Amino acid sequence: MGASEQYVLLPVDESERPVIKKPINNRKYHNYGGLLYAAGTTLNIILFVVSAACLVTAGVLFRRSGGFRGSQNLLTKTSYNSPVAMELRPTWSTIQIQSSHLESPDGIYRHTPNDAVDDAWAAVSNPPFIVLSSSEVRGLGKDPAEAARPPEDWGLGPDVYLGTIDVYHQLHCLNMLRTNLHDNFDHYHRTPLSPLARAHVSHCVEALMKTLMCQPSLDILTTMWTEGIGGLGPAHLADFDFNRKCWDFEQLDSWMEGRRVDITDTMMKNLTPPAGTRFHPPPLEVQEALAGMWGS
Repeated sequence: MGASEQYVLLPVDESERPVIKKPINNRKYHNYGGLLYAAGTTLNIILFVVSAACLVTAGVLFRRSGGFRGSQNLLTKTSYNSPVAMELRPTWSTIQIQSSHLESPDGIYRHTPNDAVDDAWAAVSNPPFIVLSSSEVRGLGKDPAEAARPPEDWGLGPDVYLGTIDVYHQLHCLNMLRTNLHDNFDHYHRTPLSPLARAHVSHCVEALMKTLMCQPSLDILTTMWTEGIGGLGPAHLADFDFNRKCWDFEQLDSWMEGRRVDITDTMMKNLTPPAGTRFHPPPLEVQEALAGMWGS
């Protein structure tokens, strides 16, 4: 993801340097020297005691707040009891977000459809299933009795539930929109979309919109003057190359791999939910499609 952020000491301004005063030689101050010395000593003792008490209190609060885990705990404030946020210790760095040139390796995500492009998108956008415990399901505000357990013949154990990490769902939705762009549509679709497919696309549009508004990026894009082209005069446009605080996505991939469940076609054949499974209605978008709200 890039080199780690480096910190340097700031130069010291002359106004920050201590002023060294010459000793006072006026006789009228000599009589007060002893009193000032005694008072200064007493004040120093009081300040020392207060400072020591503050240090002890700060240490106690530091330990109670998780100590050096504070930066990691920031993740738990923006995720609803996610085991990823609770267990992961991300490495943060400052990355300059830049538009990828079509000829660069990262530019493949912008290419016209081909097998290499599809493979690149598939590597980041196929939502993997992970295993969760019943306590983790409860922490997510869900009833384990209502959550999906894998079939017993998968051999994953009794206290195992299936889930996925939302960012992979978001990337899946972004890829879904890419494959339905006007320029790409004919490559991926030989016939018009079915009602279920149109409902799926509408779900992805709404999911990405709500995600962006739920945790909006507060990073700032400056603007820049661009030369007039194509008969247009100079314009002030957004500068899409900007700095952003990021953490290594590979860390999340590694955490996910530790809980990943690879579901094969064989596992999906003759799929038998565990005994006592509670079934739910299909997702809203599926219900709308089946009800004819997305055409026929």
